[in-house]
Amino acid sequence: MSSHSLNVHLLKIDSSTSQSYYNSYKTAFLYTLSEGISVTSGHSIIYSLISATIPYSFYGLNKYNNMLDVKETISGVETIRNIAIPYGNYDAISFSKVLMQYLNTSTVKYLVNYNKISNKFQIKTVTIGLVSTFLFESGSNKNNSCFIFVGCPKNTDVIFNNEYVETGMITMSDIYHIQIKSDLGSQNVITSDSVDNILEIIPITNNPLSFIHHAPYIQTKYLLSQTNLQNIRIELTDNYNRPIDLNGIPFLLNLKFEIIKIILMIFLLV
Repeated sequence: MSSHSLNVHLLKIDSSTSQSYYNSYKTAFLYTLSEGISVTSGHSIIYSLISATIPYSFYGLNKYNNMLDVKETISGVETIRNIAIPYGNYDAISFSKVLMQYLNTSTVKYLVNYNKISNKFQIKTVTIGLVSTFLFESGSNKNNSCFIFVGCPKNTDVIFNNEYVETGMITMSDIYHIQIKSDLGSQNVITSDSVDNILEIIPITNNPLSFIHHAPYIQTKYLLSQTNLQNIRIELTDNYNRPIDLNGIPFLLNLKFEIIKIILMIFLLV
């Protein structure tokens, strides 16, 4: 069996033009074609991503990872605080400053230093007799804690006192790639725990506040399961399948749809 391309449709999708959004970020939406694409019997549609332009306007520290639950004990008296660190794209130095700012109050003081050579934080309490426990395992906000930013294990409560404690290796984002998903019918990508409608996976190599341009040198082509295309559902997620918040800035996709004729070739063996 072989195929022959008869017609090509190029489709530019602007996320800002949709009338139907599936999340408040407007990164999951229904795109309606101005003119549908359909094929007759003996023909099929192959689609591929030509390019994508996505603003790096999302935050590394966001609602999924900005919480710090802290238990503070002085003279046997315990207090638990639930600290929400403001969303943003931090480097290690700016994060150490904001972490210390939100840890410190009128009654308790901390020091947070960044060791550039080891890429780790050094944290201690300054208030005499203060023992502090970061509740990454037992806190009420453990599922959206900032453990990876602080450099602590996800499922361990970590104790700090008047001696410096060095954390583990830190990173200022847990978003490593962007997934472009669609409902075009084929479950294209097998991950470690599922089969998903991922059209493309784009690694993040840019800096924040730039644009992520992706144009694959070799385009992966997929066979469309239906013979009539009127709408496409598009969604952006991160590597944890969490919706991405572009903070109101739209993104662009360019897709190619090829109508092909299926040719059956019969070989006779004599």
